[in-house]
Amino acid sequence: AVGRAPSSSDKIKLLEQQAVVAARKLEEATVALRAAQAAQEALLVRQPLDALFYVVSPKDIVWARPSDLDDHVSWLMERGRYEDAMIVATKGSAQLRTHTVRDIGAKYLEHLVAIGEVEQAAALCPQILKDDATAWEEWIFRFAQIGHLRAVAPHIPVGKPQLSDCVYEMVLNQFLNDDHARFLDTVKKWPPRLYDRQNVITAVIDKLKRASNETLMDALATLYAHDGQYDKTLHIYLRLRRGNVFELIEKHNLYDAVRDKCKLLLEFDEAAAVRLLTERTDRVPMGAVVEQLRTSRRLLHVYLHELFLRDCHMAKQYHELQVELYAEFDRDHLLPFLRQSTNYRLEAAYRVCVERELYAEQVFILGRMGNAKQALQLIMEKLRDVRQAIEFVEWQNDDELWHDLIDLSMRDAAHVASLLEHIGAHVDPIELISRIPQGMRIDGLRDRLVKIISDYNLQCELREGCNRVLKADNKALFDRLVHGEQAGVAVAPERANHARCATCQRSVIGARA
Repeated sequence: AVGRAPSSSDKIKLLEQQAVVAARKLEEATVALRAAQAAQEALLVRQPLDALFYVVSPKDIVWARPSDLDDHVSWLMERGRYEDAMIVATKGSAQLRTHTVRDIGAKYLEHLVAIGEVEQAAALCPQILKDDATAWEEWIFRFAQIGHLRAVAPHIPVGKPQLSDCVYEMVLNQFLNDDHARFLDTVKKWPPRLYDRQNVITAVIDKLKRASNETLMDALATLYAHDGQYDKTLHIYLRLRRGNVFELIEKHNLYDAVRDKCKLLLEFDEAAAVRLLTERTDRVPMGAVVEQLRTSRRLLHVYLHELFLRDCHMAKQYHELQVELYAEFDRDHLLPFLRQSTNYRLEAAYRVCVERELYAEQVFILGRMGNAKQALQLIMEKLRDVRQAIEFVEWQNDDELWHDLIDLSMRDAAHVASLLEHIGAHVDPIELISRIPQGMRIDGLRDRLVKIISDYNLQCELREGCNRVLKADNKALFDRLVHGEQAGVAVAPERANHARCATCQRSVIGARA
């Protein structure tokens, strides 16, 4: 159909008839004819076989055809609508003859880069370049040339496709120079097969020689782990005091590597290190640990204390040293240690306790040295603990010490009062009371006297009762013995000639004449 538009130039509208008796407008074009009257004489001719249209006038012939998907894509790109062109091309890729989705995408990327939308261009690379390794490498170098390699780095493929080593190393080198945090993150995320690990390790070491940097040290530790050099990874983690050190040691059997790093290990995580070093003394000898910790006495004490708790004989050669360490860092455990161990010189231990004024420990050592009187005097004068003095004398089991205890107590009314209350039946209360100095004022004396006498009488009654029970049991057992000795002994007939008396070994049944 041909229609007239009210203008100096004639507009020809081409319509395609549809089966639903509706017309769809395909294209509207302005055709300028060289003669004003030409439009009135124009003729529209259609060639059904080729789907072509001819507009014929006396001086012009205009050729036209229906637009296809390639025309539509070209039209969109000419107007800068690349995103719409990508959508149209992707949906109808089978109908394209002159365009391809990849070519359209490449032009789209070029357009975005040209207008400064580099981040958006980088984000679209996976969608446009897909698994074309060559295209990926070209575009990565393009981003590097324009100084925006960091924009495309997060989108670089690491699997399908895998690019050449130099591409990945170029990105790592860029981050190594200007973004250490991104370098560390990339090293941790990227599989180590993508690049030459030794080249990257060498570059990092060179960088660290010029200036120390914890982030780069962390990255170097990761690179060493990727390269299987776990001992170097362990050393860096210990220096930085970070990382899964103990998991690394156990997983890769690095016990030999920590033999000379015990102090660093304890400073990294004291509890975990002590547990590892005390559990694996077969791999990390005690001597090696002790020598390294000589200058760190508190850590040495923690290590030896844990060994002692595991086995009190395991490190007995260091027990004398432990006396000093307990006195310096852990006084509460010194006395139990002295009681449990015998692998130290009493004189040396006593000297340490005297220097640090550890009176309870001095009392114990003096008791073991046989100087019970001095120990008792120390309890009464320094500790001023009558109950402990009574327990000490009981432990020594020396009657003479009870008299010494009474003598020492008579100098202080408080000691006398405590002695009256706690001494019980160990001494005759008459003797104790008679030795109390005249005129000494003792708080609660009457009640204390009643208590000591009652305790003494009770002890006497208990002893008498025990003696009666003992005598009765003794007689009953003796009667049972006599009855058993007087009873007959059954002897089998076939062994009668071999039966002998248990006392004289003579035959029970004499031989016949």
